[in-house]
Amino acid sequence: MNIESITAAAYHRQPPDGMTLAEIKLYYSLVLLYTLNHLGQLTVEEGQKKKKEFIAAYHQELGAVDFMRENPEMKCKDALRALRSRQSGSEGRAYESIPEG
Repeated sequence: MNIESITAAAYHRQPPDGMTLAEIKLYYSLVLLYTLNHLGQLTVEEGQKKKKEFIAAYHQELGAVDFMRENPEMKCKDALRALRSRQSGSEGRAYESIPEG
């Protein structure tokens, strides 16, 4: 499922079937943004900023899941450490905010 279809589904509050956990979290985060905007509790600009943050977190989670699939022998905390190390040398993609466990 792509970002556009999750976004459209959230806007219309029609959850698609068969979403992954990461997609479900993104979907409901966006539903909350749209609801808060509709209620006047969040400006369009604030919502757009939060939406970008949620999408970045979604991509970060997908990257962590892919990394764990590629390295099944690693323990979780070792995988997180490796992800941080790999990302600290790259151009700012976002594994740095993964909390240590």
